[in-house]
Amino acid sequence: MKKTIRTIAALALAFVVCYASVSSSYAYVCSRCWSGQMAEVCGQQKILLDSGEHSYGFLGRNKCYAKYYKSRGGYVCPTCFAVEEWKDSNGGYLYHLCYESHSKCSKGEYDVCQFIHP
Repeated sequence: MKKTIRTIAALALAFVVCYASVSSSYAYVCSRCWSGQMAEVCGQQKILLDSGEHSYGFLGRNKCYAKYYKSRGGYVCPTCFAVEEWKDSNGGYLYHLCYESHSKCSKGEYDVCQFIHP
């Protein structure tokens, strides 16, 4: 029981530290507990958005095939852990650019997401 409580406390502390360290990811006040601002978080779905070639290297002689991925996002309250997904006015999900994968150039695979990854 003590180990479970310590684990939950450690996870809550880690979340609060992540929440405090990302100043650009503050959203609005929690509608459930009204105790503070909610943090914007990434859903990490990695859904293929687009793909295509780009040139790189000396005079752009080499070609690289790149894939761009999107993900849903939402808001999480660091106090009561309420979650609200991003939705548009019609109730559809909203997405953001999250991840890129380059097959040949030196960029490789990397995260371009600006939100907290829980």
